[in-house]
Formats: sequence, structure tokens, C-alpha cells
Amino acid sequence: MHPKKIAAHTLLLMLLLGGKANALPSDREQPIHISSDSAQRSQKTATTTYKGNVVLDQGTLHIEADKLIITQSTDGALSKVRALGKPARLSQRPSIDKQVMRARGETIDYLPAEQLLLLIKDASIDQDGTVINSGEIKYLISGQIVKANSSEKQRVQVVIPPAKKETPASPSKPASGQTIEKQ
Repeated sequence: MHPKKIAAHTLLLMLLLGGKANALPSDREQPIHISSDSAQRSQKTATTTYKGNVVLDQGTLHIEADKLIITQSTDGALSKVRALGKPARLSQRPSIDKQVMRARGETIDYLPAEQLLLLIKDASIDQDGTVINSGEIKYLISGQIVKANSSEKQRVQVVIPPAKKETPASPSKPASGQTIEKQ
């Protein structure tokens, strides 16, 4: 396929990707940039495959993979995004008041119709200090529900950070009603 046609199809597919629900609102309005060593589009299967050091950026969304496969349904809507790597990595800031969410897995599937992010094999999600490692992790975006399942080689492991404590009054400033004497 001619490189200009690949670029046009890529742009169309990426515009459809912009509807992702778990992102800063401005992410959907940002242009999508994909770089890879190669790209191939199949009109018959409505699939575009990017290979070799694939990087996708749209606003705060960042994906790194060895291979990225984007599939459309018959009506042209985005039906699946699959990132493959050792591991594939995804990061995104879900909202202005949240830290960046980082996810990894040998396979990362995004299914927009189901609002599902699926991380398979050596899966991990890290956000705000909470870390989940597992054989498989399902993140139901609309309900903000994370489900982790063990595999034969990897049990579910969760790290929950301690609650943040309020900082005490500074020693140089007395608390209300107190005085500090100098010696």
C-alpha cells in the first residue's frame, strides 16, 4: 500500500481512538503521533499493523510496543487496539488531580465497546503508589474496577501505600496559643 494511504488510514483510526473514556478530556482533542519501523494496512480485515519500536502518543497517552495492531469494525468504528512487547507499556494521566497511571504486559488490549483494558502476562498497573502485579489484569474503565487473576507462574501481588499524614506545624512557627522561648 502507498505510504500516503497508510498515513490517511492511520489518521482515521487514531481519530476513532480519541474517544477513550479514561483520560484527560484534552487528550481526545490532541493529535495522535505514531512512529514505527513499518506499517501495513489491510482493507480486507480493516486492520493496521505497526512493527518495530512502535511509539504512540496522544496528549498524556503514551504507548510503547514491539507491535501495535489497530482493528476497526465494519462500520469504521475502532473495535480493538492490541500492543505486544516484552513488555508493552502504556501510561496516561486519567485526570488533572491524579498521578500518571502506568501499565505493562506482554499483551495490552483496549476494547472500546466494552470499555476494557486487558493486560496479559507479566501484567502490572501502578498509580498513586498502589501497585498491582499479576498474570492478568482487567480494568473496566467505565466502572473504574480492577480485577487481577493469577497465572501458573505469577500470583496476584498488591502494594498499598500508607495513608498520607498531614504535616505537623513547623517548629519555627508556634501552634496556636503556644510560644517558643529562645535560649
